[in-house]
Parts: sequence; C-alpha cells; structure tokens
Amino acid sequence: MTVVVNATTEWIIPQAVERGDILLILVYLTCGTLGTVFNILAAIYFSQASRKSSKYDISSSLYLLVAIVDVIVCLSQTPVVISLVMSRDIGLFRFRAFCKAWRIFFKALQRITVHLVLLLSVSRTISLTRPLLIINRKVVFICFYGYIGMISVEVAVMSWRENIQFYHDAVYCYEWENWQTWYNRVGTIIYMSCLGGSSIIVFTSFVISVLSIRNSMKTRLDELDVRRTFNSHLRQPLKRHATHTIIIFTFIYIVCNVPAFVNMILFVYTLATGYKYPGPIYSNIFMYYYSWNMFEILSVLINSSLNPVVYFCRISQYKKWVKNLPGIRSLLGNSLRKDKSSSFASNLTINQGSYVNNIAIGHLQHLHQIMVQGQNL
Repeated sequence: MTVVVNATTEWIIPQAVERGDILLILVYLTCGTLGTVFNILAAIYFSQASRKSSKYDISSSLYLLVAIVDVIVCLSQTPVVISLVMSRDIGLFRFRAFCKAWRIFFKALQRITVHLVLLLSVSRTISLTRPLLIINRKVVFICFYGYIGMISVEVAVMSWRENIQFYHDAVYCYEWENWQTWYNRVGTIIYMSCLGGSSIIVFTSFVISVLSIRNSMKTRLDELDVRRTFNSHLRQPLKRHATHTIIIFTFIYIVCNVPAFVNMILFVYTLATGYKYPGPIYSNIFMYYYSWNMFEILSVLINSSLNPVVYFCRISQYKKWVKNLPGIRSLLGNSLRKDKSSSFASNLTINQGSYVNNIAIGHLQHLHQIMVQGQNL
C-alpha cells in the first residue's frame, strides 16, 4: 500500500491497484505508440487516395478524418500516462486551465470519433440498399462540420462553467461536484444521448446492411440456375467476405463505446436511487479505481489503435502500400518473397479450378440447349 501526499490532498493506493496500474500503463503505452504511428501512416495513405478518388467517393475522405482524429486521441493520453506513472499523482493536471481544457477537448474527440463511425456506417448502408442513389459528398461533410459546430456551441455555453478538477480514482479530470447544477445535468444528458443514440443508429445500420447483403446474394444465386450446382460451395465464403467489414467496424464500435454509456447509466442510477457516490455499485476496487478510466479513456484509445488493423486487413490497396514502404519492405523482404511465391501457387490452383468449372458449365449449358431443341421438335 502506498500513501501519496501533496499540498492539498492525501490518498491511499491499495497494493492491488498498484499492480493493476502497471498493466494499465503497459496497455496505454502500447496502444498509444502503435496507434500514433500506424494512424499517421493511414492518414498519409488516405490523403493520397482521397485526392485521386472521384467526387462521389466519400469513404477515403471519411477514413482520412478518422485517422487524423485517432492520431490526436492517441497523443492526448500522455497526461493520463504521466499521472499513472507518478502513482496517480496529479502530474500535468495540476494546472487548472489545462485540466479543464483537456477534459473538454477529449470529450469532443470522443464524440467526433463516434460521429465519424456513424457516417461511415450509414453511408455504406445507403449504398447497399439504394445502389443507384448517389451520395452527395457535400451533404456528408455538412453533417460532420455541423456536428463540430454544435459541440463548439455546447462548450462555449455550458462546459466552461463546469467545475472540472483532477480525481485520483479515475486518474483524469472530470466534472463532479456541480453535477446538480442545470448546465451539468444538461451536459450529461447530451453526452449520453450522443453515445447511446449513435450506438442505436450504427447497430440498426449494421442489421439493415447484413439483411440487404443476404437478400442480394440469394437473389443473385437464384438467378444463376446453371451455375448453382458448381458454385454452391462458394455461397458462404462470399456472404462472409461481403459482411466482414461491416461486422468488424460495428463490433469495434460497440465494444469500445457502449461500456462508457453503460457506466454512465450506472452512475446516474446510483445518484437517482439516493446513494452517495460510490454507493454499492462502485464500492469494489475495480469499479472505483478502473471503471471510469478504462471505459471513458482507455476504450477510446483502444478503438483508435485498432482502426489501422482494420485498414490493413480489409483494404488491399492500403496493405500493398504499407508493404511497399522503404523501411517495411527491407524489413520484410524475405517474407514478402515467400508471400509472392505462395500467392502465385494459390492463384495457379484457383485458376485451374476455375478453368475446370468453366468447362463443366459450358458442357451443361450445351446439354441444356440440346434438351430444349428436342422438346421443340
């Protein structure tokens, strides 16, 4: 057990929390470092791709904005890591203006990230359900910049009035003592509505997209009666491949952002039932020392650090671009040669299989024509 004392407060850190903080620091450093580096690479790639893309392609521009915001999110964790290394001391948050500015800025980043995921998910759903509808890029960016404007107004009107200070249990600055004031209540309702509403919209978009893909694949396969016998083994892989990207983005969003929303509901429930914080829910060590930090701060960092992994696994052009970078290409020279040889062998096998399938399909079509001619005779 460690007792830390500064000029104004004294707090006790249990031994279990000290050991847990070591693991927490390692997670912060790993996600923050890797997330910063790979999101910078992603921002460079999507910046080039957005300039080369057509005016109707909005995905590259949205991915560019996501990568830029993710870089800022990864860098913004530095004060929290410093406080954790200093045994949950106040660190850089000792400056009140910095403490308040960091809290307001990070809440805005969290909501902007969620909003960008929402725009990506909804735009993809529209393109799947209405393939002939052209999505206007200007409308998408008006929604994005309008949302940023709304956050700015909220900060100017309410957030700067809140009493924000550092708390050792959460290891970051947040508003607490003035929660009963009207502007603090309104700010909490807006914050919860943005997270909860975005979660509902993204999940609904995910369900609609999956159902649309399943229906389109079923219709397409039913229309190809001649090839149904030979391509039946390809149905499930095609379905899985078509839905993977949506599933991955939605899953990451839900896992990383819904816990913060649930934690806020538990907090409001604790106060609404007449308990004084921490109450029965936040009395155990994990909920008191880690729930706020992990669900409000670390989950956003993990989300930002996982996005480059999704880019690398799902976007083939980005994967090729990363592998062709000078440093990575020299580092992975031998493995790249092996990948090329294995891919050549697999492509040869696939081509041979496709050739056999095409011959069989051609024979079947010829037999079908002979049968039709016989019936006509």
